[in-house]
Amino acid sequence: MVNMFSSNKKKDETTTSEIEKQTLKTEASAAQVSSQPATVLQKLKLEEAQLNEEKQNLAQLKDQLEKKIKDQIENSKSTLQRLRNEVSELKAECAELNETLQNEILVQ
Repeated sequence: MVNMFSSNKKKDETTTSEIEKQTLKTEASAAQVSSQPATVLQKLKLEEAQLNEEKQNLAQLKDQLEKKIKDQIENSKSTLQRLRNEVSELKAECAELNETLQNEILVQ
């Protein structure tokens, strides 16, 4: 007979173990804060610099993406205008050919 609950028990043990590890890390961090403020301050400044760099990179990426979107919009507008002009020209040519055909029918 297969024990269906054995895998759940292992997952529970893993989750409990992970929670204990997180608690120990938090406690260790708290102990370091009181004993090594210069190190903590240095780590915070490093993280701040990294976040500022990431922010700058993301802002640059955002600008690039916005420019691409604007370019695509302009290209689409140009294509639409070109097609509108072509359709208008074709309509005019068709109307002219139709008029010519009507005139030929009347002349005969």
